Amino acid sequence: MHPYDPPSAGPFTFHARLGDNAWSRTYLASASGLESVAVTVVRAEQATDSEFRSALERLVSESSGMDSAHVCEIKDADLGGVVPWVALSRPLGPTLADYVRVRGPLTADALHSLGSALAQALFDMHSAGFPHGSLWPDGVLMTTREAVLADPGLGRAVGDTRPYAPHPSFVPHVDGSAFSGDVFAWAATLVYAASGEEGPSGLSRLPLELRGLVQACLRRSPALRPSAADLVRGLGGPAAVRPWPQRTLEAVEAVGLRQRRVLQTGTSGDVPVSGRGRRTLLLVSACVALSLVAGVGAVWGWPRWTGDTPEEEVTAMTGMITDATCSDGSGYPVPEGEVRGGDTTVWNTAFGPGGDVLAVGTEEHGLMLWDWRDGEEVARLSDGASWRVKPFFAPVGCMVAAGVPVEYDDYAPPVTVVHTFDVPSGTTTVHFGPQSGPEGPDGLWTSVPRDALSVAFSPDGSRMALTLEARGDAAVGLLDTTSGGGTGALIEVGELNDDHERTAFFDDDRLITRTRDEIFVWDTGSGSLLNRVSNMDESDFALIPGGDELVYFDGGRLVLWDPVERTAERTVVLEGFDADGASYDFTGELTAERAAFLPDTGYSPFYELTVDPGRSRLYASRMTFDEDSGAVFRSHVWDMETGEDLIVGSEDFLFTQLSLHPDGEVLAIVTPDDRVALADPDTLEVWDPLF
Repeated sequence: MHPYDPPSAGPFTFHARLGDNAWSRTYLASASGLESVAVTVVRAEQATDSEFRSALERLVSESSGMDSAHVCEIKDADLGGVVPWVALSRPLGPTLADYVRVRGPLTADALHSLGSALAQALFDMHSAGFPHGSLWPDGVLMTTREAVLADPGLGRAVGDTRPYAPHPSFVPHVDGSAFSGDVFAWAATLVYAASGEEGPSGLSRLPLELRGLVQACLRRSPALRPSAADLVRGLGGPAAVRPWPQRTLEAVEAVGLRQRRVLQTGTSGDVPVSGRGRRTLLLVSACVALSLVAGVGAVWGWPRWTGDTPEEEVTAMTGMITDATCSDGSGYPVPEGEVRGGDTTVWNTAFGPGGDVLAVGTEEHGLMLWDWRDGEEVARLSDGASWRVKPFFAPVGCMVAAGVPVEYDDYAPPVTVVHTFDVPSGTTTVHFGPQSGPEGPDGLWTSVPRDALSVAFSPDGSRMALTLEARGDAAVGLLDTTSGGGTGALIEVGELNDDHERTAFFDDDRLITRTRDEIFVWDTGSGSLLNRVSNMDESDFALIPGGDELVYFDGGRLVLWDPVERTAERTVVLEGFDADGASYDFTGELTAERAAFLPDTGYSPFYELTVDPGRSRLYASRMTFDEDSGAVFRSHVWDMETGEDLIVGSEDFLFTQLSLHPDGEVLAIVTPDDRVALADPDTLEVWDPLF
């Protein structure tokens, strides 16, 4: 529970948050004499939409008359009040998504139990005359008896009033009936349960007894997919739901016991109970956030750390991240006037955690926030943006960190300083990292300032890592986002003689940094060095989304490396690439601004590496300079299984920087002429520039 959460609704007392989405926030709740319930509270912007309220009221009325042991039933509702809410039965146990994240994919026996229960849930709903519309792993509860749907598809109230695709990986790309869409989502959910991966790449992990049926449900043509009744028959009939295997049952029971403790004691401690499985963060309250809207927050610079931040300093600070999503609006102004793409130099981009907004760093207009679907700028976060420090969103709330060039009277040129922008509250905070910032009444530097090189958030959002130029001092520091205080110097000075140009969290406990030719793995608790890879051919790396590996180059090969086990899992020979930098000659000219950052002569291994969520493609771009061609860039899209370059001979899909939508819905690329364009992630077709 967060400080400004409502304590109750009707007769139900709230104990913990279960999750939120574009239209509601859901709480674990209870009432005297009743079992646990999930109370879904409608968001304010939806509560004032008369069409949405009418659609929700209709759905609640329809669903209340449906009798299914496989779908959580509506217990109570108040749809006429200022803030509508709906209470549904909530059997204790993890969501399917949480189970897979913590315990790994389900066994073959458990998959059959899951598929049978969900098939019968869809059959019950379809027989009653309406679809679910938003089946996905976070909406599936694993109880001690079987799997059930957490709600009867109330999210369709949004789709009835405006276009709404809640979970793109579980929605077919070809329109058909909503019933066939449910069947597709059923199959995609089983693929995730079997592999831990979203998308078709996990299909091979399904046992053979289920694979044929699942493949039929994933057919492109809706007319070729089976019905929910076919699924029930294909899985053995309506009485074929098997009990969970003993190991699965024990894991489900353990989560249920911890959730029972939450209901009894009113506190979750360190037990994750949310639908997304994230640690609960100590976040800033609404009143504190609103008090900071007026301007830039207090400048907080790390001292030259000798240990942990003093306890009294940490407790005096508040959390950094406001508990609101990017769809909740912005406290920053919407600028007037048109942004002209031909007159704008775009440095880099980043999608927000929900994928609704795109941060764009530019030379002329600073850091902007765009609604990429509507093609509208929704906020101007700063007047400046660094080409070097890419924007990076926290995985919770709507906070973006980025480098901003700042001019100081006593020092030239401008210093690249990391700023965090909490979009909902409009709060900007400056972070100098592991160095002393300007001091005294005149705000002067007492030492030579060091530019920021990289910034990243941990997967749970509780820490931010900030990397500076080394220059004989600590290069990387950690910031505790739940308190605002530094957790100490991560990397001690002495053994490192080079700048760590990029930092990324491998997980909550390990941090990856790189120099020109080495990768380092650090323990985030002690700051100790766990491992390193030396003598790399190229200077960048990419993390495998949702996996335990990272990739880097070695001798023209792509190496998939496990930094925990310290082993190379496999290597892939890449088409069109070798250690000398040879490449297919499909190139484009660079703008003078971007070319100025290249060396005067010779080869520059300046790489942008990104692996897609399906773990099947590696996107790469590099800048080179030679006497004949001048400054040019080269782009690649490599198949990570075969090493084939998928854009050989094509000059349409060229980019200097690329961002992946978190759900794989779209790609955002920076084009050779410094424009922002969107592209289809399947066909690589490039659409019109955003501006």
